[in-house]
Amino acid sequence: MSLLAQRDRDRLTLHLQHALGTFVHSPREAVEEADSTFAEATTRVTAALVERRRAIGSTHEGRGTEAETEDLRLALRQYREITVRLLRM
Repeated sequence: MSLLAQRDRDRLTLHLQHALGTFVHSPREAVEEADSTFAEATTRVTAALVERRRAIGSTHEGRGTEAETEDLRLALRQYREITVRLLRM
C-alpha cells in the first residue's frame, strides 16, 4: 500500500523530471524546483504517516482493557509493517 495517491506520485515525479531536464539551461531554477518538489513530497508523506498512525491507533486506543487481543495483534502488525518500510528508506 502506498502512502500517496497515484496522481500525487505522478505529479511529483513529473515536477522532479522537469527539474532534472532543465538543469543544463537553468541550474538554479532546476535545483529550486527539485527542492520545492522534495518539500511537498515530505509534507504529504508526513501527513499520510500521521493519518496512518491515527487510523491504526483508533483500533485499540481508548478501549482500555476492552481491546481484544486480535485487535492488538493487527495493530502491532500494521505498526511493524509501516516501521520496517520506513527503515528501508
